[in-house]
Amino acid sequence: MCTIAHASMWGFGTLLACDHDVQIRPAASSTPGVESVLATDLLYRRTPRPARPVAERRALDRLGRAIVESPQSIFQTLTDVAVEVCEADTAGISILENDDHGGHFRWRAISGKYAAHLGGMTPRDFSPCGTTIDRNAPQLVSRPGRYFSYFNEVQPPIVEGLLVPFSVAGRPVGTMWLVAHDERRKFDSEDTRMLIALANFAAAGYELLSALDEKRKAVAVGDPLLPSAPLRINHHEREALSKRENEVMTMMVRGVTQKAIALSLQISVKTVATYRARILRKLNLNGSFDLLRYALQNRLVEWSEVH
Repeated sequence: MCTIAHASMWGFGTLLACDHDVQIRPAASSTPGVESVLATDLLYRRTPRPARPVAERRALDRLGRAIVESPQSIFQTLTDVAVEVCEADTAGISILENDDHGGHFRWRAISGKYAAHLGGMTPRDFSPCGTTIDRNAPQLVSRPGRYFSYFNEVQPPIVEGLLVPFSVAGRPVGTMWLVAHDERRKFDSEDTRMLIALANFAAAGYELLSALDEKRKAVAVGDPLLPSAPLRINHHEREALSKRENEVMTMMVRGVTQKAIALSLQISVKTVATYRARILRKLNLNGSFDLLRYALQNRLVEWSEVH
């Protein structure tokens, strides 16, 4: 919930490229601290709304199609799904970017009432996203404009915001968040559960997009982003896998760790790693996400089976 809009739109100047810190930071002594807008304990005191398993299954299917057919759309698909499944007014994904001012969060995807503000940003060290990353846990903010005063310039106002952090290889990379714009919608533990699941997909999407970006740069620096071509289905290559390799592959794409695979098959972790390398070589794939896309495209697994 860290990026509101292009800062100049709200009269802040260029938010992170100028020295107008007084416009976006609280007063040194008179303004209450961030605790004044945090209400995370309410998530677990409120009666949770009923789960929606049918809607969740539809969402998982939609995400599965996106990661196979159009991986560049995965962030936007995630926020679209979040608005629908979580019944939020706005949903977004904010990605942490480094700069000379200590870093900022940028809206990489937005759905709902703030959709027009795609690409906006706020500082790493003064935003609900920064607080969420620092605490490394879901956070509920209540009327955040009381502390993060720049939110007061935005309409409709934010009544509540629920944020969840996500990381890649232990490194925090962003947050996924929901916003309610009126008093009738109150977030709870069921919303938190669903948002955590979606944030896990956001982490996977971030890793996939980063890998695709690096691959594109290696092929042609400066070329525009092009849709990723579907992986070729080569049944001959698949048939070249042994029974054990097929078994290991199926477990891997379902999210089973190498250690758990080793315990299940009564082999060493080193042997599992050898199987993985052999599978990728035989299928002519570059890594875990190519393998996941291959398995989904060939319907070896369903997206709902992937963890």
